[in-house]
Amino acid sequence: MNVGHPSNLARLVDAYGGWMTETGELKKAPDMEAMRRDLYSVSISDEETRATIKKPMKSIASSSSRTVRWAGPASSTSSRTTRKAKTS
Repeated sequence: MNVGHPSNLARLVDAYGGWMTETGELKKAPDMEAMRRDLYSVSISDEETRATIKKPMKSIASSSSRTVRWAGPASSTSSRTTRKAKTS
């Protein structure tokens, strides 16, 4: 794995046995069954991000990326649809 690669997607692909080039070309597909089993994602709006930043939180530095990581799991209990990885 190239730790200088800026893409988290490339890191996930690598963690599941695949290989993605620095240009984003998928040379070897990752284990999609394992990814579907282990991973989930939600999205939150910019408004939710801003509202979460404004909430006082102990021991959490309030940056937008940390806020999305913090608010994302909390929103999974809402009416939001959990997104699954697409198959190729």
